[in-house]
Amino acid sequence: MEYKMIRASTLPIIAYCPKALFSSEQIGEISEVAQAGRAVHKVCEEIVKNGDRPEDLKPYAEQYGCDIDFLGRATWYALQYWREYGNAYPDPYVEYSLQAAFGRFILTGHVDVLSIVDNEAHLLDWKSGYRTEVDVEPQMKGYAYLAASKWNVKKVIATVVWLQDQTFQSWTWTAEELGRWAIDLSNQIISSDRHVVGEHCRYCPAFFNCPAQKAIIRTTVEDLLSLDEKAEIEPSRIARLYPAVERVARLCETFRRLARQMVEKVGNIPIDDENELTIVSLQREKIEPLKAWGIISEKLDDETLAKCVSINKGALLRAVADNAPRGQKGKERSELMEKLRSAGAIEVEEVRSLRVVKRKEIER
Repeated sequence: MEYKMIRASTLPIIAYCPKALFSSEQIGEISEVAQAGRAVHKVCEEIVKNGDRPEDLKPYAEQYGCDIDFLGRATWYALQYWREYGNAYPDPYVEYSLQAAFGRFILTGHVDVLSIVDNEAHLLDWKSGYRTEVDVEPQMKGYAYLAASKWNVKKVIATVVWLQDQTFQSWTWTAEELGRWAIDLSNQIISSDRHVVGEHCRYCPAFFNCPAQKAIIRTTVEDLLSLDEKAEIEPSRIARLYPAVERVARLCETFRRLARQMVEKVGNIPIDDENELTIVSLQREKIEPLKAWGIISEKLDDETLAKCVSINKGALLRAVADNAPRGQKGKERSELMEKLRSAGAIEVEEVRSLRVVKRKEIER
């Protein structure tokens, strides 16, 4: 009997839509597939092995075709996290490959950082992007199950570090919980007979050919075409239609991204005898603050100049941390923010956005 392979990195899709495993498109990893992600992971690997970030990131950026500023921002927080919590991962395995039976399937995965402490396994996964609405817990549960299967530990602690958000989240499971989860999910995959639509869909390669997506998108477009902006529309209809419209919008965003990638790869693409699809470059002037400060100060006083300038809070705190003594980074950042608040230099802006949320979130 041939067992189908499942990568742990695809579990955030499969856990919510088991039918996706059997689609004609091969499900790939939903994160860290881009060259930028590979570059970030390579630098993170050096941080774990050596306890410090390489001084020169340029070779990594060039090797993977990655923006060096992006690489610097992402790995900066990796270094901060490792300096503060790295002692939780003694004698770590790095980029460790695991495989185990998973019900009627074979589960595989590469764990970024793994350490066995007494009768526990400690796992760490670097995420080079921003924290998304997609639930990554199934992926981490998959890694935890693999570790528990190999080392026969009683407990697994798994942590995801979101490098762009500069946050992390952790879970703890017993080996018994992981075993029951594996059996339940395996049975769910086997018994599934339909595709399930949700936030996970945006990362699925079967997105464009998914029958569930096609049906929803077709119905949504028909509903939009039937709207009459001059007629009164029931609020309930607007509310019910909004999530589906958001899904169509994401589909359009995905298509635009694919179109851009295609043009970058093959060049301009003819549309008809008169038009073609191309990438248009625009040039914008950018003022370099350090070089311009003295010149501008000759023309403007501080109060007037301040109206022309905004300070990026994240960049400011990173700079403060980079210049702080080792072990004092958090303290230096906190002290700076407290002084700024005391001076009335912190202004809180309310950002209002339209979102679909659980009703209990509003009731709290």
